[in-house]
Amino acid sequence: MKTKAHPLEQLIVQNVVTSHAEDIVFALFHAERDTATFSPMTSFTGFYPVLDLLTTNGYIAAGQGNLEITGVFAAPIDENDSTAYDKLVEFIYSSHPLLRSSIGGTPQLICAQTVLKNARDAYRNKVKMFAIPTMTQVLEALREDAFCPALEIATDEALGTGSKLILQKVGNMDIGFDTSKAAQFMQVRNIYEDPNEIQFWLESMYGTRVRDVHKKIFKTNEQVNTRIDLSGDY
Repeated sequence: MKTKAHPLEQLIVQNVVTSHAEDIVFALFHAERDTATFSPMTSFTGFYPVLDLLTTNGYIAAGQGNLEITGVFAAPIDENDSTAYDKLVEFIYSSHPLLRSSIGGTPQLICAQTVLKNARDAYRNKVKMFAIPTMTQVLEALREDAFCPALEIATDEALGTGSKLILQKVGNMDIGFDTSKAAQFMQVRNIYEDPNEIQFWLESMYGTRVRDVHKKIFKTNEQVNTRIDLSGDY
């Protein structure tokens, strides 16, 4: 007797693996390890908790030159308010000159989309533009005003919402994963009478790391982002 595989098995497994990978990406910054709960948000420790631990232990501090108190990057309150843009320029400009330069790597600003939107509205007020400026125009002005010509901007829904800023050299943050036993533990089984039901699981390990928080490599602020509910539980 030969057991036939479900004709959609490959597509189903492909979609499940893709969904799992998306959950891990969405958890990269906010996840906190908790073995008592089965969730992407508890399967490993994300970047924000790692930074919180480094701050608690004094490795990230104003005295170290890698922490700046900025306050919230709020939307302009009137047509003359350019605070959000001015504060973003100051945050970058006041960082170590080597962090702003392309020496030792490309400088990268990681922030939520809300920061960029509010900075764009504030820039519009600053230069008295009638039309809404493009983000390309704003970022080019930011590079010039902050004397950081090689600056790259990175934003994603996984960062959440809020005013958290991370200025660093590209590649300073790592995510590691162990797939050495994927062939053994990534399994699909037809154990039910209904051929449309399959059992699937994937065993894997993840971890995040911030390589260096020296002021020549890294700088952040005191703000805390709120995560967007993007991940599922399984």
